Amino acid sequence: MTRSIPKTLGLAGDYGLAVLADGSPTSVRTDCVSGALVGQPAPAGAPGRSALSFDIATGTYTWVWKTEPSWAGTCRTFTLELDDGSVHTARVDFRR
Repeated sequence: MTRSIPKTLGLAGDYGLAVLADGSPTSVRTDCVSGALVGQPAPAGAPGRSALSFDIATGTYTWVWKTEPSWAGTCRTFTLELDDGSVHTARVDFRR
């Protein structure tokens, strides 16, 4: 089953929607026990045309990450790099 997982990030302000580095975000399969990356990062899918949004009320950015059914039973690392060079990661367990 494809899921859409919102990944939220606070940057202490609204810097517009052009804050992502080229090629970001990505995801890569990750060993669920050791956390080691398995394979090469691939572009993280997003539903629709506008995946990144900013909520002025909460001051947060959200990227809606579209997952793949083939990821069931695995773990993945989601990486979002900003144009200022900062990198934000989250490990997601799809075994449940």
